[in-house]
Amino acid sequence: MVAMYDILFLVPSISMLLGTVGVIRFRSFMMKMQSATMIYVGGVMLSLLLFSIYAPSHELRVKTLFLLLLTFLTVPVSSHFIARCHYRIHVVEGKGKRR
Repeated sequence: MVAMYDILFLVPSISMLLGTVGVIRFRSFMMKMQSATMIYVGGVMLSLLLFSIYAPSHELRVKTLFLLLLTFLTVPVSSHFIARCHYRIHVVEGKGKRR
């Protein structure tokens, strides 16, 4: 019998699968980075949230929620810095195409 837990974990799994396909198929660096961020936010963060809901002990729930908070704070910031560095190298310094 399939539990609700198993059904809910399909959503982050599908998100990670689609993000992986995007990293492989996209040509632009920025599109690949957006896809990799989708893997982390849609897959890993949702998995952590579901695990914190279904965790067997209170201590494990608190640790998982702390990891979720750290992920929520660091992933967008690091993605932004990587995108900004790429933009500055290729557009501002004139090494890439300007659109």
